[in-house]
Amino acid sequence: DLYMRNFAKAGFVEVVDPQPGDVFLLKIRSDQFNHGGLLVGGGMIMHHLPERLSRREPAGIWGRQIDVWLRYRGQADA
Repeated sequence: DLYMRNFAKAGFVEVVDPQPGDVFLLKIRSDQFNHGGLLVGGGMIMHHLPERLSRREPAGIWGRQIDVWLRYRGQADA
């Protein structure tokens, strides 16, 4: 799973208290994470689906399917 193997290397940490600016990952008709987006606040997310424009919309059904929340902390010095 590309996302799960590499999020820490990219400077992200898993969190349980999502805040605006945090990234979410979920699985759409797959056993691996294949969709993500951003929590923009006020119960709204921003994400992009194939064949559609990126959109800002209420978390609604997506919120119930989110498996992982990530927060960018910065990359360690190489």
